[in-house]
Amino acid sequence: MLKIDQREDKKVFEVFEKAGAPVEKCTLSLGDIFMENLDLCIEHKQIGTGDFLRSYWDGHIQKQLLDIQNNHKNNYLIITGDVQKYAESEHCPKNFTPQMYASMIASLTAKYPGIKLIQFQTLEMLPLFVKSLIQRISAVNNGEKVTVTNTELMRNTLTTTDYRIKLLTCFQGLGYVRAKKLLEKDAKLVEQLDAIISKFI
Repeated sequence: MLKIDQREDKKVFEVFEKAGAPVEKCTLSLGDIFMENLDLCIEHKQIGTGDFLRSYWDGHIQKQLLDIQNNHKNNYLIITGDVQKYAESEHCPKNFTPQMYASMIASLTAKYPGIKLIQFQTLEMLPLFVKSLIQRISAVNNGEKVTVTNTELMRNTLTTTDYRIKLLTCFQGLGYVRAKKLLEKDAKLVEQLDAIISKFI
């Protein structure tokens, strides 16, 4: 089930409920939205509440994105809200401009290549995107939309390392990045996994 950090704005839970997307409230150590079986980790920030600016200026979002990038496979930063409207509102800091925001986004995009950045003007788009994203990632993982001709080709192009990672990430709490690090450090683990793999391929 999709997990959302219980510290998220209550409006986030409301839009997910309205969109018919069941979620589990919990405390997440990384990100705001997480789906374990897909190793999908999403950091969500809102413009209109000042959430994004506070997090950027105090360095919190930079640390979060670095940790997410280093520990998960499918990583996203989703920013919701209208930047122009916020810049013109009375709640906006006087020194903030859309140009400054553009610079911030450019900086995050350049520094964290393992994070895909998505922006929506309304919060209502968040659950719609997440639901579609889950479907697409699941389809890719399950090999859907692949023709009969190239299915066998794709299967045969998987390397032994790919199989090792697939086996390791079956275990709860063990993501793609951590699996790769374990394989790099533990030669005995690699040997044990290869013994299993050799029985099937």
